[in-house]
Amino acid sequence: MRSYHSLSTNVDVPTRLRRAIHLIDLTLVKRIVKNHAETLQNPDLEDNGDTSLHLAAKLGFLEIA
Repeated sequence: MRSYHSLSTNVDVPTRLRRAIHLIDLTLVKRIVKNHAETLQNPDLEDNGDTSLHLAAKLGFLEIA
């Protein structure tokens, strides 16, 4: 079975960030945001246009939100 991290290499940055937020993986979120801060405000048109920051807030991920 492959781990999440091994699957992330072929996935775009906004999708990786959203996955990390869903997993409540603070270390990975911090690493992605450090290198791609703009992805926090990148709207996901498949999710009512919510940004990754909105997603973190909805999920109660207070360290990010």
